[in-house]
Amino acid sequence: MSGAGLQNITKLAKSEITTLTNSDTVIACGGSNDVNRDMSQVGLNSLKNFVNLRTNTKVLILTLPQRHDLTHDSCVNKEIHSFNRKLHKIMKNKEMVKILDYDNKRRLHSPWSTFKLNREIQSGTTYYPIPNQIFH
Repeated sequence: MSGAGLQNITKLAKSEITTLTNSDTVIACGGSNDVNRDMSQVGLNSLKNFVNLRTNTKVLILTLPQRHDLTHDSCVNKEIHSFNRKLHKIMKNKEMVKILDYDNKRRLHSPWSTFKLNREIQSGTTYYPIPNQIFH
């Protein structure tokens, strides 16, 4: 759902994942549009409410990557850093939630493989198994 904020994404996802169990995992990847629109707190609140309603399903949340086309000390990158820090703080005591720091993993993929992965996820054609070790 390209271009949507976390509030819209979590609202639509609520109805789609009501049948999931504790053996299922939801991957939440979003928030960059919220940061760009100065709506970070709205996005964080939406994720928090979403997770609070999903007590029977594992949730894996990816942090926002830094914008590499901007300087490290740009206002957008500072807001991304703040968003990620607040995300960790909010989700710290949630048993069924794990946070994957995307920025630490970005070196594992070339830009092309990331682009291909994004297209496969958006088209809904590929499912990626989540290792159980993440939630232990």
